[in-house]
Amino acid sequence: AGPLKEYKDLIFNHDLKPRNSGEYFAAYLALHCVQFREKAIQQIAQLGTVRIGEEYKKSCMKQTDSLIEGPELQLEVVDLSSRTEWKEDVEIYSHCKFAIVLENFYRDGYITENILIAWLGGAVPIWYGTHDIFDIFNEKAFIYYDVEEPEAALEQIHYLDTNPDAYEAVLNEPILKNGQETIDEYFSFMDGKLRDRIRSTILGYEDGDDQMVEMVRK
Repeated sequence: AGPLKEYKDLIFNHDLKPRNSGEYFAAYLALHCVQFREKAIQQIAQLGTVRIGEEYKKSCMKQTDSLIEGPELQLEVVDLSSRTEWKEDVEIYSHCKFAIVLENFYRDGYITENILIAWLGGAVPIWYGTHDIFDIFNEKAFIYYDVEEPEAALEQIHYLDTNPDAYEAVLNEPILKNGQETIDEYFSFMDGKLRDRIRSTILGYEDGDDQMVEMVRK
């Protein structure tokens, strides 16, 4: 998440939280095919127009035409071939009410920067992945899309899209679950779980190694 460092205040400081323009319903910017994500896109596209990339539609959506039944899909194909970095995703999301940022698999502790990029664009993230997300981020600030049982998420998306006050309330929710406490616990290199993960998985040290603690502090 190094490239996100300059934008950390927009994530950690609730008063600076970005807001989208509301011009479009939703965007999905992933390029790789994952069948449960394709099915989710189709389900969400029955509620409103989802913007997707041309290459993604050609390579992924044509394989999943029969995954769901119901209303006609509302998909808008846009040219994303010139995208070279995540800041361009922020710009796209800044015009959308929702950003669909489903992880490509479920694994404990696995949370990519995608949900943060959605928030930086000022959109409401529609996210799928580990339930560890609820320990870090405020569950009222995003929509958890359970790919096994998506009905609750689909109802929530529709409700927020058709009820401006309810949608505004979600936008006004803080991103972090417990503010500074969350920052200290998960994002502090000196004392938080980020430090512990780096030490144990990358540097090979475990808690209680005083020599490592001193090296980190220096």
